[in-house]
Amino acid sequence: FNGLGDSYDSLREYQKAIECFTKSLEIYIKKDESSEDVADTLNSLGNAYYAIKDHEKSLDCFTRSLKIYRKINSNISGTSEMEIADTLGNTGKLKYLLGNKQEAFNDLEESLQLYKRLHKNPHHEDIEDTLKNLSDLAKMIDSPKADEYLKQYESIVNNRKGGKI
Repeated sequence: FNGLGDSYDSLREYQKAIECFTKSLEIYIKKDESSEDVADTLNSLGNAYYAIKDHEKSLDCFTRSLKIYRKINSNISGTSEMEIADTLGNTGKLKYLLGNKQEAFNDLEESLQLYKRLHKNPHHEDIEDTLKNLSDLAKMIDSPKADEYLKQYESIVNNRKGGKI
């Protein structure tokens, strides 16, 4: 059902995608509720809910997915760190949209640290995007880190414009 859900998602038929991902999730949970398949399907479901602006359900899916990825990662070192970083970016974005700016900031900071460790290129777009979001959010919550994140973000952008990347 995941493949069909992905197809509906790419066609922007999100309700049908949600139905397929939900069926897939039920099947995977019966096999092993803490499997990477469950976490991946929850991420897909979270993205579909995000697309229809159901932010609470989307955040719930991403939060459940994150919990599973962390559990998998603690058992097999490094397997799910990129998934954790990506999912933290998603939860951060949703927590911001739902008004919890400090929690959003914390998730994005953790995501940034993972991206910096995982990407060999310090100017990778995941790092750039996360720095931009952190810079903006830091200003909103009056964090002393606002300038630091802005400078890191501007450094990446300036290097890109200069053709150094």
